[in-house]
Amino acid sequence: MVGIQLQGRVSEKGQVVIPGPIRRQLKIHTNTELVFDIEDEKIIIRRKKSSLQIFEEFINAVKKKKNFPKQVDWDKEYYSQFE
Repeated sequence: MVGIQLQGRVSEKGQVVIPGPIRRQLKIHTNTELVFDIEDEKIIIRRKKSSLQIFEEFINAVKKKKNFPKQVDWDKEYYSQFE
């Protein structure tokens, strides 16, 4: 991403306007859902992933895993927690 630094101000209601150039670059429109994370002294804002994106990431991760069991005894896995 291009190093761009713009300023904003927090309103009395805790609202912050994302500057137009940033919204356009990241394609953030009305009703775009965002996720806020805190990392050290930084606030990280990112677009919320759709269910489809999360599912695709899961499928890709499973495909990359080697020796994935063909059959899992879910009862055994569940009850082994209590042994």
